[in-house]
Amino acid sequence: MTNLQLSGPQAPIKTAAGFDALSTLILAGNGGAATGAHASGGAGGSISAISESKDVYSPINLLQAGNGGAAVATGGAGGSVSLVKTVGLIGQASDSTIGFGAFQTAVDPSVWGTLFPAGVPEGVFAGRGGVGGTNGLAGSVVSINAYAIAAIGAAADPTGLFAAAEKVANITATSIGFSAEGLSTYEGVSPALAQPTDGFIFSATTPTGISGTVLTGSVF
Repeated sequence: MTNLQLSGPQAPIKTAAGFDALSTLILAGNGGAATGAHASGGAGGSISAISESKDVYSPINLLQAGNGGAAVATGGAGGSVSLVKTVGLIGQASDSTIGFGAFQTAVDPSVWGTLFPAGVPEGVFAGRGGVGGTNGLAGSVVSINAYAIAAIGAAADPTGLFAAAEKVANITATSIGFSAEGLSTYEGVSPALAQPTDGFIFSATTPTGISGTVLTGSVF
């Protein structure tokens, strides 16, 4: 998925049950599974060259590359997210009554529960590597420019646990990591061990080229 110019709505629709629509979610497809004894799983789809220049109040809720396919031999590689530039937020901002961190906690579960059983994640996520005799590598998150970013890593599983992106590099935002409690520090453990409340950066290698204020204690 590449070369998209976005012009999303400013605010999601709120009902008594919660938000039944969000501004913008972009998800690439997962790689196919391989059943042959020596076959590799398919690679997850990548997302590249996405731009949004409308205004800061038109968030991209989620950018998520595809997961690699499972295989008996080698799992497929996860997709990557790169070359994203938006004047707005990646992840919906907290308002005066609801704090949003790694998840958009006010969505209508009857609308979003099937696609996201643990809740709608917020931020930029590479695809997970596919499971196999040798697991595939996760994708990377590289060259992202936004006003602020909720969380960065590799996609959450159905229980809300995230994997590490293979690489996180060249990220520019005024702030990275949203805190649902309105605090300046990350509350919790690694997002691979417990479903996180606050945003984070989760990378298999040390993140590089990070420009902006990162939520204290949120880098794994």
